[in-house]
Amino acid sequence: MYGIQKELIVAMLSFASSIIVGLIVPRLQPKASIRYSVKHAFNFFVEAANNNQSFIVQTRSVLITNNGRGTAKDVEIVLAFRPDMFKVWPPCFYASGINDENYFFIKIPRMTNKTSHSLEILQIRNNEKNIDPPNVISVTHEGGSAQPIEVQAQPIITKRVRYIALFLMFLGAAFCFYAVYSTGIYLWNMNYPQPPSASTITVTPPSKP
Repeated sequence: MYGIQKELIVAMLSFASSIIVGLIVPRLQPKASIRYSVKHAFNFFVEAANNNQSFIVQTRSVLITNNGRGTAKDVEIVLAFRPDMFKVWPPCFYASGINDENYFFIKIPRMTNKTSHSLEILQIRNNEKNIDPPNVISVTHEGGSAQPIEVQAQPIITKRVRYIALFLMFLGAAFCFYAVYSTGIYLWNMNYPQPPSASTITVTPPSKP
């Protein structure tokens, strides 16, 4: 009975430690994290010098960023239609075309961690064509879908602060594991005390008659 209870407590502690490790280790592995946002948009009213015809040039800038620690593969930006002109900056290799849903796409093979690309869109509006620049339908990569974010000013967190926060998280996880282990040992000792060892047993010789 004593051995069975001991094996049960050891199994429970092993199970708890496996859960803790399973929750922490995947978060420490490098993964890609793609985010995109519309940095700015502007309208230019252009009047031609040769005639009285005028037109409007609309621009839109979409920022795609890999905020993760891993490399993102097959980053695909899907637009509602093909714009009049577009440019990817900084320059990189990409493929473009029309997908099965008749949307225009731009696919970047890979984006390393902490890198960004801007998609600069230019659309011309005149009397013959009155269409706004295409909206972003979706941004996906091999690891999933990207999330749209709003561009706003925010403080920059230095690497030192991130390393300190990671170290504190590691200490917290180690403390939780130690607390679970100590609690299990305490409960086991309280309910099933160990038998006294041979060194603590004193034998009193029988008294002589």
